[in-house]
Amino acid sequence: PCNFDSSAIGNQCEKVCPNTTVTYSIDQSSPNPGGSQPPKWTVNGAASYIVNPPFGRSVTVTWGGPGTGSVQVQTGGIGTTGCIGEDAVCVTIIAQPNAQIAATPAPSGGVVQVCKGQTVYFQNQSTGADFYEWSFSDDASSSPSADAKHTYQTPGTYTVTLVARSACLCADTTTLQVQVLDAQSPALDCVGTICPGETVTYTASNGCAPFTWSVSSNG
Repeated sequence: PCNFDSSAIGNQCEKVCPNTTVTYSIDQSSPNPGGSQPPKWTVNGAASYIVNPPFGRSVTVTWGGPGTGSVQVQTGGIGTTGCIGEDAVCVTIIAQPNAQIAATPAPSGGVVQVCKGQTVYFQNQSTGADFYEWSFSDDASSSPSADAKHTYQTPGTYTVTLVARSACLCADTTTLQVQVLDAQSPALDCVGTICPGETVTYTASNGCAPFTWSVSSNG
């Protein structure tokens, strides 16, 4: 859906992802596409390109970073009958998505540490993307949602992978490690309704240290 014919109404350019390689060919139905002279290709905005042997009927282009470009071909010439043929296509190299993950609990040194049975909440901080895919190595599950949460039941070290894709299928991938300790996640004892001004001590059961306490502004 992101590749448009350059001859269409509005002269929309074909869209490609950065650093991708695309082969452009002369229409096989074109009469007398070469004559006695090989086709002449002109490519702008590419990192590199090569005209393919043996007859030069196609060119393979490796595009660079975001920007604009074009591919032009001219056929015919000396020794041919008829006119010189020419066609071109404009190209827009779109920005690459950037996949980023944040998590609660927050990672330390690139690793999230939790207890078995604990849920990790993953925040998607990617840019330039329209579609997402989360993959979890502990149970081989996946999710297409923007953000994700996952409960880890078995001790071990696992990987969560986020693939961020644009509507043009350009993609970027990032990963985060999750270490699941062999201890149950803590539960709070003595949780209930209290009177104003009352002081209460809350105790975390199930020793999965270290503990981090958080109290809201209204208690």
